[in-house]
Amino acid sequence: ISEINDFNGKKIGIGPHGSGAAIFAETFLKHIGVWDKIKPMFLPPSDQITALKNKNIDVFGYFSGIPMAAIIDISASHNIQIIDLQKDGEKSDFTKTFPFYIKTTIPKGTYKDQKEDIGSYSNLTYWIASEDVSEEIIYKLVKSLFSDEGIEYMKTVHKRSEELSLKNILIGVKESGVPLHPGVIKFLKENNINI
Repeated sequence: ISEINDFNGKKIGIGPHGSGAAIFAETFLKHIGVWDKIKPMFLPPSDQITALKNKNIDVFGYFSGIPMAAIIDISASHNIQIIDLQKDGEKSDFTKTFPFYIKTTIPKGTYKDQKEDIGSYSNLTYWIASEDVSEEIIYKLVKSLFSDEGIEYMKTVHKRSEELSLKNILIGVKESGVPLHPGVIKFLKENNINI
C-alpha cells in the first residue's frame, strides 16, 4: 500500500469513534471518494499498532502532532510507508472545501527511513473565550503565550509548538468565522499585525 488508491477493500485504522482523528479520516476519505470502499476500524493508536503488527488492519491512520510515538514504535521494527495525503486531497480542493484543515508537511527524517517530505493535513488550535471575559485578561493571556518565555514553555509541551509565532498567529482565523476577542485585537494592534 503506497497510495490512497490502494485502500480499496482494506481495513483502515482511523482512531476511536468521535475522535478528531476519526472525524478527519471520514471527512477526508468521503471527500476524495474512498470512504465507501474501505473497512474503517475505530481504534486508538496503541490498538492500531498492535493490529498492524498482527496484520489485523492494513493501514494505521491517526491525526496527531509529529513526531508521533506510535509511528516511531512501529517503524523501529517494521518497514513502513507514509502516504502523501495531499496528492489526492488537492486534486479535489480539500482545503477549499474544509478550510479549517490546512496543508502541512512531515519533514524528511521525521521517521526511520523517511527520505523525503510528505504532504499531510493538520488542523489549527483555537482558544475560545466567552465574550464576558475582560479584554485585559485575554490580552494578558495572549501576550504571555506569545512571549519568548511562553513559546519556549510550549515547546516543552509539544514539539510542534516550535511553529508558534506572531508570523502565523492568524492562520485560519478568518476562515473559521469566529470573531476575535477585543483582548486579542489589542494584542495584535500592539504588535502591528494586520487583522
